[in-house]
Amino acid sequence: MSNPERRLAVWVASIAGLGVLASAGPLLLAASHLPEPLASHFGLSGAPDDKLPLVAFTAVLAGLVLVPAVLAWPRVRGTKPGSAPGRLALLGFSSTLSAALGVLTLWLNWERAVWTEAGHFQLWFLLPLLGLPMATAAVLGALGRRLWPGSGVASAPGAQALPLAPGERAYWSGVAHNRWFLLIVAGMVIQFGIFSLLPSKAPTAFGSALLIQLLVLPVLELLSRIRVSINEQGLTIHYGHLGWIRQRVPLARIVRAAAFELEPLAHGGWGYRGSLRWRGRAAVVVRSGSALRLELRDGTQLSVTVDDAETGASLLNGFLQRGTGLPPSSSPALAV
Repeated sequence: MSNPERRLAVWVASIAGLGVLASAGPLLLAASHLPEPLASHFGLSGAPDDKLPLVAFTAVLAGLVLVPAVLAWPRVRGTKPGSAPGRLALLGFSSTLSAALGVLTLWLNWERAVWTEAGHFQLWFLLPLLGLPMATAAVLGALGRRLWPGSGVASAPGAQALPLAPGERAYWSGVAHNRWFLLIVAGMVIQFGIFSLLPSKAPTAFGSALLIQLLVLPVLELLSRIRVSINEQGLTIHYGHLGWIRQRVPLARIVRAAAFELEPLAHGGWGYRGSLRWRGRAAVVVRSGSALRLELRDGTQLSVTVDDAETGASLLNGFLQRGTGLPPSSSPALAV
């Protein structure tokens, strides 16, 4: 493990340790002032409607910190510096959220004889419950960019242009899969079936949960598989297994292309991240690894994960070179 990776490991371990202490510690220290079990879930009215033993609830809070810590931990085989801000932001968000949940649960259960007498959850509680983790994530992300300079955009070497004769036609297609998305989809479908069979005391809550699932399922399917195709007209991204939803980038809009190794956390995670219009940079992230980056004429950049991205970049640069009439050696490398 290199020095930057070792330093990142120290930061991850420190934040995770503080997160576990801040979330589980107060509950365990105040155990004598809390009911057993604790009120751990609250309905739409704000009244407690479910419970968990103290040890089980603290284990859940600790897991909320440790699972992101495992994802943020730098791998021995190599961690791009560009991923450090995203890793710290993710862990900071989850650690602060876990601590906030612990403090809120402690407050609502304090000196209650039984869990059903716990205080009611108020809607305004969501403001600090979400605002504090987001603020922590922003601070740690900014700190990560200062500690690991050059982490805003990972560098990508330029791809050699594929020589193409005038009028010669060529076509390339590559795919990227994320089977974890499909497993999540399957789990949500199973949960949907179970919910529909169980009688519910809170039909509004169950209806809202099912509606959210119906909105999330198509998004997960669209991003579980993408196909990228390149021809003399430009690049097209086909989303999902059916590929009905497409995103086209005309050749006239592209300056040059490059292949690089993409780290999802360096781009904000998985899915469609960023915005070409508002942030000047966007990425279609299905999985880590081989990816294609386009430098566009308006100064923006679009990245997309796809297998054999180097071949796709070479073909795109070949089309661009043929359009400008430059010899193969004059094809500029992409510098980002």
